Amino acid sequence: MIHTCPHCGKAISPDTAVCPHCGADTKKPAQRIRCRHCHRRASANLTVCPHCGHRLEAWRPDRLLAALGILILLALWLGTGNGWAAVSKAGSQLVALLPPRATLPPAATSTPWPTSTPTATLIPPTPFPTLPPSATPTASPTPSPSDTPTPSPSPTPVVTVYIVKPGDTAISIALRYDVSLNDLLAFNNIDNADAIRVDQELRIPVPNPTATTAPTSAASATPTVGVAATHTTATPSPTPTVEGTASPTPTPAATNEPGTYVVQPGDTLIAIAGQWNVSVQALMAYNNIRDAGSLRVGQQLRIPPADYVPPTATPRPPAATPTPQPTPTPAISLSPPQLLDPGDNAAYNGNNAIIMLQWRNPEGLPAGIENIVHIGIITGRDENDIDWLLSEAVGTASQYQVPAWLFGQAPVEFGRGYVWYVQTAAVTHNGDETTIGSSVSPESTRRRFYWN
Repeated sequence: MIHTCPHCGKAISPDTAVCPHCGADTKKPAQRIRCRHCHRRASANLTVCPHCGHRLEAWRPDRLLAALGILILLALWLGTGNGWAAVSKAGSQLVALLPPRATLPPAATSTPWPTSTPTATLIPPTPFPTLPPSATPTASPTPSPSDTPTPSPSPTPVVTVYIVKPGDTAISIALRYDVSLNDLLAFNNIDNADAIRVDQELRIPVPNPTATTAPTSAASATPTVGVAATHTTATPSPTPTVEGTASPTPTPAATNEPGTYVVQPGDTLIAIAGQWNVSVQALMAYNNIRDAGSLRVGQQLRIPPADYVPPTATPRPPAATPTPQPTPTPAISLSPPQLLDPGDNAAYNGNNAIIMLQWRNPEGLPAGIENIVHIGIITGRDENDIDWLLSEAVGTASQYQVPAWLFGQAPVEFGRGYVWYVQTAAVTHNGDETTIGSSVSPESTRRRFYWN
């Protein structure tokens, strides 16, 4: 079959898309179909009708004719009667496959629902069985106080009231009365162990170990009852009498001999000194203690007498008392040291804090003259309520690091405050002994710092 170009009319190949003679498009125009919705014509290459926007499908009258034919055949099949029989048979088979329907029992279905409120029938209570005369419970005679079994009473706690003194801590008070710290805090409704204050009243739950009980007769320990012993009501025993009460006077920790004290866990020098009403300097000097941080558990401390006055020199070593060398009185007078750092009322936290005291000597230091550092703790609201714990010669150095053992020595009720100053004095050294002589300058100004 010869194909011709629709534009120039010349013969072309059937597979040619562009005429080689005139260059025109030789494709046939696209077929057009009618939309099923708006019944307008559109290109068969489109999928959406450009007129109504519905999906573009060609009108198929043959499908309508096929559906009408199926409906006519189904009506003829049902009209002959065979169709209805087949449908009835299929329905019977489906019903047979269903599970049986649950039905109520005859008693439930035959009993009519009551139309009136039924009258409740009271059932008389069953009386308790009456025991025969021979089985009547026989109460045992009341035992005499001499043979009545008396249960062993538990120790009754005796409450002791203690007034907190300067230097006391919660742990030292608990150890003094041999009670746990948690029991002491719970008994006084205290949440923080550092919250106790001077003159506060603490109730001490001291158990009474001397409680005694009435003698018990072994022969009549079991009471005699009648036949029905389970119906016998026991006669309550008399209240046990507690003999003796704990003394309200606080008793120090265990000692090996009068005038000595054995260091307990949690003790500090200031707590022990406050317990025995002596100063920390007197306690350290009387026991030849140079460093308060060297206190250890189990160590025996000798308690100085009330009239003991500690020497002004550094406590002597445990060896024999050396003969003090006379210190010549210097004939010079220097200006007081000038404090540099830290500033007044500085604050530090934790026992690992590094506190470096710094000062300067305006005129320098001649031979034999050294700086003396003094550190004390604030024990009251008055400016003179200071307990000086440390006086140490540091030579010609112009700085000094506060030792860690001073942490926690200051009372918490006064903010754990410390006071320090520097003064120059004549110092002599004789072996391990250091003697601080007369001062050659006035005291420097005093500054405070707080260490919590």
